[in-house]
Amino acid sequence: MSLKVIIYGVLVGIYGVVTAPIYGQSFNSRDTVFTPIGYPDGDLSGILFTPIAGNGCAIVAVHGQGADKTTMQVWCDTLASHGYTVLSIDYPDPVNQQARFPSPVRAVKTAVQFLRHAGASLQLNGSICALGRSLGAAIVAESMVDERNFSLFGIDSIVSDHIDCAVMLYGLYDYSHFLKSTFPYPLSTFIQQYFQGNTNLQKRETPVLAASRISAPILLIHGMSDQVLQWEQSNSFRDSLAANGKSVNYIPVALAPHLFETTSDNARFTNIGLPIKDSVLQFLNRALSKNIVTQKKFLSLSEITITPNPSYGSFSITLPSPNGVGNIEIIDVLGRVVRIIPITRTEPTYRITDLSQGIYYCRYDNVFSKIMVLK
Repeated sequence: MSLKVIIYGVLVGIYGVVTAPIYGQSFNSRDTVFTPIGYPDGDLSGILFTPIAGNGCAIVAVHGQGADKTTMQVWCDTLASHGYTVLSIDYPDPVNQQARFPSPVRAVKTAVQFLRHAGASLQLNGSICALGRSLGAAIVAESMVDERNFSLFGIDSIVSDHIDCAVMLYGLYDYSHFLKSTFPYPLSTFIQQYFQGNTNLQKRETPVLAASRISAPILLIHGMSDQVLQWEQSNSFRDSLAANGKSVNYIPVALAPHLFETTSDNARFTNIGLPIKDSVLQFLNRALSKNIVTQKKFLSLSEITITPNPSYGSFSITLPSPNGVGNIEIIDVLGRVVRIIPITRTEPTYRITDLSQGIYYCRYDNVFSKIMVLK
């Protein structure tokens, strides 16, 4: 078990620029129906992100209450650019649509089985993880505590529904305590409706009470100023997992609200979200280190020449030979990518122009080189 507290505003200037870059490799995305013919909840769709050169691992992304599959866009883009195949799913909403257990959990399990079915065509090695936000995190947790119960969920009994690791952001895990929220109605009302008043079913599916049945590593993340779902939810779940000898990492983020790591339009990570994104990538890499397939050879940044530096708004980046892969990224001091330069096999030199005055970083293969642009 490990515990790390990120203080809002303190690490942003350094952490957001110096750690865990995106590879920038190409990927495709398309809508797909991930449920089989005759699925009890009707056709459910997702957005499938497939990297050109994948690492063999896949992730099911599960959005929160009142949202949809598109709200996971920045997470899916990031994960796919790191080589993960990602399926961002919609599911029957327990709040707005009053969907009842087990429908939302069945959607996650069906998505896992869909990726296993498609493993050969997607060049997957069988390692499948999950990333859930808010209510989506709770549904991921329920999926992990109730594995192989094929008859209850009405899913394929031949294909595994096992989740190999999970990232859960500001979720709901304790169905009896810490029930302060800004849901449209009290959480106690939601839980009563979700389990149809079946207290035995509620206890069996409550993650903090069922931690002993979880077998895969988990990363919990929660903002300590969350007014939607109290951060004690994650604290309680962490304690329960640790008490049962499970592998759990926990990052409480000081002063962070609900949905803190991405902008409201889900187009990019916030400053405080950048180190969270890096922590998630590092966790996935550790949890899947034995299964990730390395399919790319990157140049060292020491082999790249930047001239002139300092410059007056334009400069050249030269590679020793046009044999690299991925992208070169130009990043400002706030961690924003202002230029992306795809590396080709024919051009060793790339010209950058029209940058405003300031300090930038050239990022390639997890290493940074400082660039100064004068007025």
